[in-house]
Amino acid sequence: MKRSFKIIAVCIAAILSGINMSYAQDGHRFLYGKPGYAGNISFAIGKDFIQGATVDLLTSHGYSFGNGLYLGMGTGLSVIIDGDGVFPAIPIFADMKYSFLDRKVSPYVALKAGVSMDTGYDYLPICLYLAPSVGIDIGRFSISVNYVYERNTARVVESGDLVSLTAKIFDKLQFGVTYNF
Repeated sequence: MKRSFKIIAVCIAAILSGINMSYAQDGHRFLYGKPGYAGNISFAIGKDFIQGATVDLLTSHGYSFGNGLYLGMGTGLSVIIDGDGVFPAIPIFADMKYSFLDRKVSPYVALKAGVSMDTGYDYLPICLYLAPSVGIDIGRFSISVNYVYERNTARVVESGDLVSLTAKIFDKLQFGVTYNF
């Protein structure tokens, strides 16, 4: 057990030293300290408070203003998995992020806001999508805790006729890892 821990610690140290060297070459200590194009790919897993497990694979591309602020647009695939099946959705969102410190390790806040196209046939195809998050940038990687709020409308159909529309809220709590480039 101690040997495994030491091996993992050495691997992490090697990765972080590589990140440090790449930042030393371009003169910026953190990713959002240089104005220009910035993008990311994120993977998040978590729990939907109603249905089951969630898995998200998202990407965002935009502009870093050089002062820690990033604005972009993104999309991806969001999946809820429960005992009744797999329910995929495609979110399309504006992505806003602010990294607080001019350091290789910096806390940040972020917000994704837009719409999600749900494929569940009992719901209207478009719903509101909000995902605030907090996390830590570590070089080119970010670790985050995300809360995802989706508000959709369930259709109640009886004998082929639409009877009513009912608001349906999906809450998710997720842990995410992001690679920033």
